Amino acid sequence: MCKIAYQSETKPISFAKHSYDNNGVCTVCSKEAVAPETIRFASNGDGTCTVKGVSSFSDNFLVIPEYSPDGDRVVAIASEAFMRDSGITGFRIPESVMKIGRDAFPESAVVIEDGVKYVGNWAVGAESGVEHITLRSGTVGIADYAFNGMSSVKALYLPIGTAYIGSYAAAGTSITDIALPVGVSYIGSRAFSGLEEIRVAEISEWLLITFESFYGMIFESETKLLVGGELLTDLVVPESITEINPYAFSGYSYLKSVSLHAGVTKIGQHAFSGLSSFSFADPEGWSFFDPEDSTYCGEIDPAQLSDPIAAAIAHNYRIQCIYTHSV
Repeated sequence: MCKIAYQSETKPISFAKHSYDNNGVCTVCSKEAVAPETIRFASNGDGTCTVKGVSSFSDNFLVIPEYSPDGDRVVAIASEAFMRDSGITGFRIPESVMKIGRDAFPESAVVIEDGVKYVGNWAVGAESGVEHITLRSGTVGIADYAFNGMSSVKALYLPIGTAYIGSYAAAGTSITDIALPVGVSYIGSRAFSGLEEIRVAEISEWLLITFESFYGMIFESETKLLVGGELLTDLVVPESITEINPYAFSGYSYLKSVSLHAGVTKIGQHAFSGLSSFSFADPEGWSFFDPEDSTYCGEIDPAQLSDPIAAAIAHNYRIQCIYTHSV
């Protein structure tokens, strides 16, 4: 509660609810908002957790902490987590958050700028009829389904510093191509479904992205990946990259060859799933395992271990195999 001390000695000290501004500072007592104890967390089982909502909260500004009371780092906010908390007009979202679910916040907390809806430093939607979306400087992420199904949207411009792009974020729009700025580190499932071109400046930027996919494919059949303005057909993994992340090139039909250096130690699940055959230059000494069911990888012919890409192509894309190599 907010304590209000009157100047007159004849009037007692009174208490009321805090009234916070957009920065989370009480306009009456100047106290900064703190995270309430009533936030609900769900552990992800790996030292991280997802915020599920809040109960028994009466203030108008909610601070989401970076860690739960159990010490799990907050990395996500669940769909509809605060959607019905219409009394909340502002949120402070920690930098640790990498994913925000669909309709996570109430309309009362949304700020609209140039037709784009924001909560904190996240884009969560857009006004009807918007054609060109330029995210404001400082935007760190796009929530799941933020612009999904908005056929009026023809272009999306991401500022440097935008790191997280949620599932279906721009699916079903009229966007045909997008340039990813340096620093994008997460792209959700079918974030850009329907795109013709995805552009990055360097291949290392693409190889550093963590991908999520519910269907095993990042690329649709005709989606092109342009690196430095050129269509990627021959992948040469830079010396600075030692792992190829899961799903990185799944469904990418334009890939003709892959060349790994000896320092590459891991090829993630589905990294090259759904591709037709192509040449593969690779050092020997690969092995494989399935983190969920060893019987899947047990079906792979050991003779293919010197060519893990060929092994992956030879089997259904649902196989979960992770390939490892000892340097």
